[in-house]
Amino acid sequence: MAVVGDIFPYTGYGFLMVSMAFVLLMSLLYLHDWTKKAITIVVVNAIVAPSLAWFVLAKLFTITLP
Repeated sequence: MAVVGDIFPYTGYGFLMVSMAFVLLMSLLYLHDWTKKAITIVVVNAIVAPSLAWFVLAKLFTITLP
């Protein structure tokens, strides 16, 4: 995560991108039926969920991770 964080220092984007990748890979790991619909849902969830959490915490409440 430090390598990605060095690209966008002190913005939180590194954590956001790594979180998206983590959610995607964990969801794919536990996915039973690899259909086009299921993979689409997993990809959308991997992008939307961390982005929404990051937006609420970082922008609305001004809470960031170190």
